[in-house]
Amino acid sequence: MKLRDLCRLLLGGALLTGSLIKVSLPEQFVRVVASYGMVPEPLVLPVSMGLPFVEMALGSLLAFGFCQRSALSVTALLSTGALASLAWALAQGADVDCLCLRWLELGRRFNSVHLLGHGLMATLALSLLRTAGSNRRSVEG
Repeated sequence: MKLRDLCRLLLGGALLTGSLIKVSLPEQFVRVVASYGMVPEPLVLPVSMGLPFVEMALGSLLAFGFCQRSALSVTALLSTGALASLAWALAQGADVDCLCLRWLELGRRFNSVHLLGHGLMATLALSLLRTAGSNRRSVEG
């Protein structure tokens, strides 16, 4: 197994795990989305209910190796957006309790770990997307 495949599986697994946590705790995830202050109030519920299923689909595509370029593009966009939203919310003094770290029992006590986790996901998605583009060009060339 190549390192790229391992990283793709890791990213897909992280998305699947995060989506399952959000689906299992829908009321808490609505509060998390609202706490970021980045989504207009009328859209908080639809975003909160839809995002976990988008993450589940992306995680499945990545884990099984389908539509990798498209899945990585959307994952890179979402993870970069999540990182920016989290950084903005924390800079504004928002009380953010992310569900993605709840399983580690870190909660809101370790915002730097939370930022690091989202940063690693964004970096991994962008790196995999970059290598997918270079692999495609070398095959076509």
